Amino acid sequence: MDEPVQSVQPDSGSNNFQKIALIIFGFVVLILLSEGAYFLYTHYFSQTGTAPSVVPQTVIEESPSPFTGAKKINLEKGESYFEYLRRVEELRKTDFVVEAAFNIIVSGRIVENKIVNERIDNTPIVYLIKLEKDGQTLTQKFSQDDFNSLKVYLISAEGAEKTPITINDVKPGDFAILKFNSDFLDTSSSVEITLEITRVNP
Repeated sequence: MDEPVQSVQPDSGSNNFQKIALIIFGFVVLILLSEGAYFLYTHYFSQTGTAPSVVPQTVIEESPSPFTGAKKINLEKGESYFEYLRRVEELRKTDFVVEAAFNIIVSGRIVENKIVNERIDNTPIVYLIKLEKDGQTLTQKFSQDDFNSLKVYLISAEGAEKTPITINDVKPGDFAILKFNSDFLDTSSSVEITLEITRVNP
């Protein structure tokens, strides 16, 4: 007479261990995938995915001066500072930077100022100011964004009072001081531009 075949029941303890191991393995894989995705985003997509914004700036349009300027601009100094900021950005150490700004101030007597309708490198140019100093001229042309952000002030002869005025109040013969302030910690493309006007006879 044949012996009855006995079925072997799987050990419930071993089955529970396999389930726990599978769950832990799933969590590990999920963590690795999320870390990999974060690495790719921070090192590749965040740098190459967004194109650098084009900073609208005033355009200096003038033929070279026949005179030799007494003042020299140390371009190497400016380039070294830009290289320093570029390196700090690449190392992701920008939290150490408290302030990073670039200032340019030009001055002269206004010989021409007017609304224009031009395009330079696909940038609409809407306003120009031509300054004169020592027989030389310098023409500053403003984009629409620059023109919109332009702040104009009338400075008293003694320099004690500073009154806001409109661009329509500016006229040839005025002495102008143009101040450009670019904050490198500002992620927008705007540049702070101030036009200060002084008059002998307001």
